[in-house]
Amino acid sequence: MSENLGNAEENQSQGNSEPNASASDPLAATETTNVASWHDSLPEELKNDKSLTKFKDVPSLAKSYLEAQKTTSKALNAKGVIIPGENATPEEISEYRKALGVPATADGYELESPTLPEGMVVDEAKAKKLAEIAHSKGISKEAFQELAKAYNAEQIAAFEAQKQEQAQKIIDATAEMKKEWGRNFEKNLAQSEAAIVSIFGPEFNQFLQENGLGSDTRLIKGMFKASQNMSEHQLVTKGMMKDSQKYSWEGLVSMKMDDRYHARDPLFMKQVAEYNAKLAESMDAS
Repeated sequence: MSENLGNAEENQSQGNSEPNASASDPLAATETTNVASWHDSLPEELKNDKSLTKFKDVPSLAKSYLEAQKTTSKALNAKGVIIPGENATPEEISEYRKALGVPATADGYELESPTLPEGMVVDEAKAKKLAEIAHSKGISKEAFQELAKAYNAEQIAAFEAQKQEQAQKIIDATAEMKKEWGRNFEKNLAQSEAAIVSIFGPEFNQFLQENGLGSDTRLIKGMFKASQNMSEHQLVTKGMMKDSQKYSWEGLVSMKMDDRYHARDPLFMKQVAEYNAKLAESMDAS
């Protein structure tokens, strides 16, 4: 009987061991139950989503959702960078511009120097101004380089077109004056140009030639009429007295009859300008 009592006490002691363990950690069973219960309440298509297993309860899930809302409520660009709002910090603005490919300064666009036709130069001041505007507007380096290429191509095409137009004007004016003056073409042309130099000076005459204005038949005819009211000494002898073998009106006219002059060849045009200047000097010296 005492043996039975001992077994009974032992059994009672063993039976009480589990409740005592539960009493020492009352949340253990509760957490397990909660995790199972809130997952069990999900639709079948969500129960197996592994991303939800990291949340032990609904409050944890709710907190994570609210944090995510704070970020997604801000507008993002295609690269996932927050687009600066009205109250954006300088750091946010800097990061956004960097993500877009905007250089740190306007000099960072690194524009390539285009290959220009003879006689055309790059307008450095304009290029710098355009780069500053592009930088202030947040245009990316790649985009501005493409815009610069397109702009340069358009400017070069316009320059070439103007050059061809001037060459054609000279050809047309020469043909018209040759038809009107016949054999006196060279003589009358030299006399017309002599009147321009005598009245306005060699610099003005050079300006007319460089800009194609000297080929205007109205100007040529007008100055020829003016020359008829001027003495022969004023128009001719000045260019014939000193250094006449080297520089003469006939020589200048001959150069202007050259096809290279009609085509506005840059190198030849420079030679004509130098010849014209020397001729003017010889006239002044006489």
